[in-house]
Amino acid sequence: MIKNILFLIFILFSLFSGFGQNQTKIEYRYLNFIKEYSSYDTTKQKTPGYEINKIIESLPFILVYDGYKSVFKIQERMGVGDKSIRHNQLTTMLPKTYIDFKNKTRYDHSEISGQTFLIKGKLNVEWKIINEKKIIKGYRCKKAIQFDENGNIKIEAWFAPEIPLSIGPSYYIGLPGLVISTKQFNNKGEAYAGFEVVNIDFSKQKKVNIPNHDTITEKEFTNLMRGSRKKFN
Repeated sequence: MIKNILFLIFILFSLFSGFGQNQTKIEYRYLNFIKEYSSYDTTKQKTPGYEINKIIESLPFILVYDGYKSVFKIQERMGVGDKSIRHNQLTTMLPKTYIDFKNKTRYDHSEISGQTFLIKGKLNVEWKIINEKKIIKGYRCKKAIQFDENGNIKIEAWFAPEIPLSIGPSYYIGLPGLVISTKQFNNKGEAYAGFEVVNIDFSKQKKVNIPNHDTITEKEFTNLMRGSRKKFN
């Protein structure tokens, strides 16, 4: 009896010490909800954004969390051929998202036309938890939503309270459990993209280092991109 109790204590200690390290690497897959053709379009032209979303859908994304900071990015792939070249091009084009949890600050690291940008912004950690539950990937999940400035739902997230890590893909943090699945909505209320967990690794991770680069705000970055487009128009 005593041996059984001691064994149970050992198992529980191992589990909680694993979570106590607060270090993990999570693989997510990209979810594309854009329909190939719009039901409102009689010209049968493909929906804008469909092709690029289908390409991104095939890419593996990873979230690395060291207990203090995280990075969310496309997982690098070694190989040759058209698929690997396209993969590596998108890895460069799409931003890596770094989060400093202490300061609740995010940084998007992007490389565009040979220029490197580190865009700094505050995180929105205001969620409304909904009384809905379901099993996703074997985890008991609860639903949470975020709203845009007009009161429309912009993000739907399902998180697992049994995994006490307030992290998730992209900017989706601050919930009382790991984010397992997400959906993003446009201003028409239509889901167009999301992420879903593929694999979770609770092993010790390397320290996440935010790139040492001058930062700009989202507004400054947007103005730069608009200025660049005008030059080519």
